[in-house]
Amino acid sequence: MQNPEIEYFSITEIFCKEWRIGCGIADVWASNYMGDNLAFSVAWHPDDFLVEYNVEVNFYSPELMPYEADDIIANQLIGEVEKTLGDWWKEITKLRKQITSPNWHLLPGFTVDESYYALLAYLYEVRKPYSSRHITECLASDMSCSLGAAKERIRKARDKGFLTSPGKGLVGQGEVTTKAINVLRKEGLINA
Repeated sequence: MQNPEIEYFSITEIFCKEWRIGCGIADVWASNYMGDNLAFSVAWHPDDFLVEYNVEVNFYSPELMPYEADDIIANQLIGEVEKTLGDWWKEITKLRKQITSPNWHLLPGFTVDESYYALLAYLYEVRKPYSSRHITECLASDMSCSLGAAKERIRKARDKGFLTSPGKGLVGQGEVTTKAINVLRKEGLINA
């Protein structure tokens, strides 16, 4: 590769449910300005380093050869994936500790503090960039509850005005509201 513009790839999308837990796996898509595409999966090795696999290459530029994909991933993308998902997972881990509360598991008819619904909306927003396709499953895991309970809690967060509705058929596109952010700031749960 002689042209630096062609050899520079940037990440266009990442999908990840969990990171650095058990078998944390991420699917990554990257491209350059010429429309050359690269997709791969990455996972943590038990000896604490990243392993790439399932590399798919769609190079249209004559300067790029498919065998160069491994170098592009190793030299440009792995570090960015590790930092991006590491920071993201650190935030999720912090929020998981706050949202996993015995107060969620009250009997029907008992009220749950509004700050939990605001925190759920905020966690939804944090998870959305990398988990939007399975966000309800991820939130159920975060709250240690069933999928049905997670759906009900998301619905209640929307009813309380903490999370917007994405519209029919649009998964993972709701947004945390300023009302939720204000409740969380007031309770001292976030600094955002």
